[in-house]
Amino acid sequence: MTWHAGSFHARTVDFGPEPDPERRDHPRLRRLWLVCKLVMLAGVIAGGVWLFQSPFFHVQSVAVLGLSHRSERAVLDRVSLVGQNVLTLPVAQIQTTLTEDPWLRSVEVRRQLPNRVTLHIDERAPAAIWDGKGGRFLADADGTLLEPAPAKSDLPVVKDI
Repeated sequence: MTWHAGSFHARTVDFGPEPDPERRDHPRLRRLWLVCKLVMLAGVIAGGVWLFQSPFFHVQSVAVLGLSHRSERAVLDRVSLVGQNVLTLPVAQIQTTLTEDPWLRSVEVRRQLPNRVTLHIDERAPAAIWDGKGGRFLADADGTLLEPAPAKSDLPVVKDI
């Protein structure tokens, strides 16, 4: 459409003759299109298999950040990450396994493609010594018991009644 001083004039555009419906729906063309779709699907599947099995994406290094009490070796011994595919890491399982340690409040697992993993750890800090029937234990501010308390400590003692 074009506009000329207050009026519209429709312009017709010729795109050529209509395609022959018999030619467009020809069985050979439909089969060729089906073969093309199957070849593309096979390529996507082969690429996915390569992606998840390629050693290019196997974890080669793990960085552990945020530790003050636990050692990096103690954390890494609880989960085996090296050699696993970084794309298929069971992140929730890793977090659950590591937070079973009372010293570790939370764990964030970050993938760094192609082959690195970083564990960001929030450790608990002892705030008191809990003295109960089961013995003396270090406890954090939330009351989580961490480990048996040392014989000498400057931390306040909370006695069980």
